[in-house]
Amino acid sequence: MASQPRPPATTTSTCTPKTAPGRHVFQIDGYSLHRGFGGTGKFVQSAAFTVGGYSWCLRCYPDGASKDSRGHVSVFLRLVTRNAKARALYDIRLVGRTTGSSPAPAPRTSGSRLFDTTNSGEAVWGRILFIKASELEASAEFLRGDRLVIECDVTVIGEPLVTEAAKPVEVRMPPSDLTGDFEKLLKTGEGADMIFKVEDEYFFAHRVVLGARSPVFCAELCGTTIEGAQQLRACSPPSSRRCFVSSTRTRCPPWTTSV
Repeated sequence: MASQPRPPATTTSTCTPKTAPGRHVFQIDGYSLHRGFGGTGKFVQSAAFTVGGYSWCLRCYPDGASKDSRGHVSVFLRLVTRNAKARALYDIRLVGRTTGSSPAPAPRTSGSRLFDTTNSGEAVWGRILFIKASELEASAEFLRGDRLVIECDVTVIGEPLVTEAAKPVEVRMPPSDLTGDFEKLLKTGEGADMIFKVEDEYFFAHRVVLGARSPVFCAELCGTTIEGAQQLRACSPPSSRRCFVSSTRTRCPPWTTSV
């Protein structure tokens, strides 16, 4: 029978992005004092915070960041680190004062952006029309006690890490020689659990091998507990040796003497 072709060698590797998450909460007290005094384009800024090895801050424009955003509050995330590029996921939202969390309809802005300060002085992303100023001032949920709380999650995405899976260990199996293996067990007696005495000679054998090869041995030996040496009568040592050897082979050799 022709041997089957060996399957091609297969290797695997995994690419995993490096990520560094962080969160910053920016609390603006006396929010009404910031409205209408600075005008469009004026902002209040949080303290700098570090995520993924970069410095960031939040900016809030109570009167809008530009003329196009008049009547709205603008909110942005800014990369403070100079001469740097950082790819990041961000999620900016208002925090409810009663729940201490951001309810489902809370104003928010999110995205995945490249922040680049290598060519220009500013790298900011956010929403220019974050929430209408009139809606915010009328809200008892987000503006309570003249305090505004902005929460921002930042996840910096680094260079991907590529790992190679451990190479499988190839185990070379020796060629199949069951007959030779059984004959070796018979000759060495290793693991033998039966001893047959023929005249003055002892033969070491294995109960399961004899039982599998001979229904007579199976009926006599398997399922029973036999201790001590078993004596075979009316057998000569050469005939017994031939009997045990033939029991390990797939085909019995021709007999030239009778047992």
